[in-house]
Formats: sequence, structure tokens, C-alpha cells
Amino acid sequence: MSEHIYSQLIKNGVLPEDIKDMIIEEFDDFFTNKKRLEENSINTLLPELINYLKLQKETIFYEGFLDFLEILNIAKDKDLHKTINAIESNFYIIEEAHQKLWIINSLERESSGFNLEGFSKYTFDLIVDVIEILIKPYCSYILYNIYIIKGKNNNLLSVKEKNLGNLINEIIQSGYLINILKPTINTLSGEKNIKLNTLRNIGAHNNYKVIEDEIICEIRNSRNEVMEQFKTNKEDLYKILIDVIAIFRALKLGYTLFFIDNIDYLNKTILSTLNPRKEQLILNTFFGIQSQGFEIIEFIDTKKESKLVLLELLENEKNEERAIHASQFLYYLWDITKSNTNIIEYRNVKNEAVANFEIDGNFCKKIEEGSIQMIEIAKEMKVKIHK
Repeated sequence: MSEHIYSQLIKNGVLPEDIKDMIIEEFDDFFTNKKRLEENSINTLLPELINYLKLQKETIFYEGFLDFLEILNIAKDKDLHKTINAIESNFYIIEEAHQKLWIINSLERESSGFNLEGFSKYTFDLIVDVIEILIKPYCSYILYNIYIIKGKNNNLLSVKEKNLGNLINEIIQSGYLINILKPTINTLSGEKNIKLNTLRNIGAHNNYKVIEDEIICEIRNSRNEVMEQFKTNKEDLYKILIDVIAIFRALKLGYTLFFIDNIDYLNKTILSTLNPRKEQLILNTFFGIQSQGFEIIEFIDTKKESKLVLLELLENEKNEERAIHASQFLYYLWDITKSNTNIIEYRNVKNEAVANFEIDGNFCKKIEEGSIQMIEIAKEMKVKIHK
């Protein structure tokens, strides 16, 4: 399931409005606030649809997502006020983690040229980053909600002071999320269950060594004494990394759905500070464009000029109407690039340039400030028709 799934669906005859309906249908069971589900179906939940469909193929991690969501809903039923306070208290640290999703994108880096020692370091460094930077904030949030369920209200403030090991140990001892916080990994001697904080320690403290084609990992205690060893290889180490990322995706999905479903309860000051990283803005915007029946074939992003070239995917559509539709993305292009000049080029199904639409960045800034309405773009934009 690639990020171009929406282009492929449209090429196969699925209409853009069908994609929105698909998102609403897939997530309907997880929402009591149906209005917010529909409002956020494209801008926020479109990328999460791919995540959701991937998780459905990975039983343990999908069950982890369901279990996490169940924890949040039980806590909400127990004490709505404290559950909303849990979101607000953990909001900034989780959002800060979301700003670092580039960590996962670094998987695209070419690693085939590494020898086994270099590959091991590269992979363990990523495992450490995903666990420490992306997963740990969720562990604090999870334990916070477990305390709400158990009525341990006096312990809420102490959660953020706990280290990763204490967080995971306490969650597991409470009987929650064992399968994803202590996942099963493959070793050369068979399957083994190992806690995420232990994996993190192996990588962070370089408690591994490479001998020929084997990676020997050491589990050490607080006195740095070796308590246990296990052996793995390149393929299984990479699988551990993929599984750790799947655990993060399961937690992020559960959090996102619960957050949107309960967004009406949240402090408006917090909502005004939502500031997704540029890469995430691009991802969300591009998914939205693809769902409207366009393929993005070129994207230029400089301070001076940004340009988006859109190829028509829908057969038997009128070029003029679809070109105007494409021009509606001008403001969103500026919103992710903040360029001085912003251009949308629309091409028909034969890949022939039909029209260019251009808007000045200063005009878009006035829209952002609220001094003019977005509809005014239609009057202000420059239009070039290709013969």
C-alpha cells in the first residue's frame, strides 16, 4: 500500500468522493462525533487510512491499536474531565514527537552499501530514535490514562518524571499492551519477547557486536553486567526496526482518532498551536489533491517560487472545469511553501499543458491573516492558457 494509492484507485475508476466515503466508512465505528469525522476525513484522516489498512495486515499491531483506543475510551467513561486533561497535559510533547516523523523517512536512505557492522549501527540508531523520540511520549500518555482508570489521581503528575523503563514496566504490570510493548522478535535460536526499553538500551549503549554474519546482542542490568545474550542477523534486525515503527504507527493512529473524536472538549488555545511539520503538511495536502482525481508529477519548492504540476486522471472530464478545480489548490501550495510566487499547472489526461494559475505570496498572507477571503484568489490570480 503506497502513498500513491489514491491515484491508483482513481485510475481504476474510483471517484474522489468515493475515497472520502471510504475513509468515513472505515473509521465510522471509532467515532461518536460523526461531524468531526466528516470534517477531518480528507485533511487529517486521509494519510491515516493507509496506516490503518497496513495495520490490519499486521494482527498484533492492529490489536495493539484497538487495545490502546480501548484504554482511552475506558478512561473517558471513568472520568471525562481527567481524560481531556490527559490529552492537554501530554499534547505538546506528543506534537513535538510528530514534528520528528522525518526519522522514519530516513529509512529511504540507501543502506545496501553498508557492511554488517555499519548496517547494525544504522539500524540500531533508528530503533533507538523511534522508541525514545516517537514512542516514549505515548507511554507517558498511556500510563496517565491507566491511572485514571485505576483511580490513582494522586499519581498523575508523577508520570512525566518516569524514565522509559519505568513507564513500560508499569504499563505491562497493569496488564495492558504487553504484545506491543514487549514484542516478539526473531533470533537465531528462535522467537524471543523483549521489552522496547531493552531494545533501546542495546542500541543506545552499543551493547552488541558483529562476528562474521551474526549480531550478538547483550542485555545488561543497571550495573552494566551482562545478564543475557541473543544472536540475530541482518534480516531479522531490520524486521525488528519495521516492527518498532509499526508499534509507533499503531499508537499514533489510536491517538489521532481519539483526539479528533474529542476535539470539541479541548482547550481552544491548544488547538490554535497545532503546527504540523512541513513534511507532514505536504503529505496531507498531496493526499488531498490525489483524492480529487489528480496525479502530482512535479513539485518545485523554493523561497522565490513554488510550482505544482497536476495531471488529470479522470476520463471524459471538461478541461476548463477541471483546470479551475486545480487552481483551488493555489493557497494550499503557498501554505506549505510560503513562496513569493506560487503556480499550479494543470495538464489533461494526455499530459498536455492546459493552463497555468499564479498567485502572489503576499496576497495569500492576507488570506491567512483574515483580511480577505480565499474566494478572492479567483479575481487576483494570473491565468495563462496554453494553446
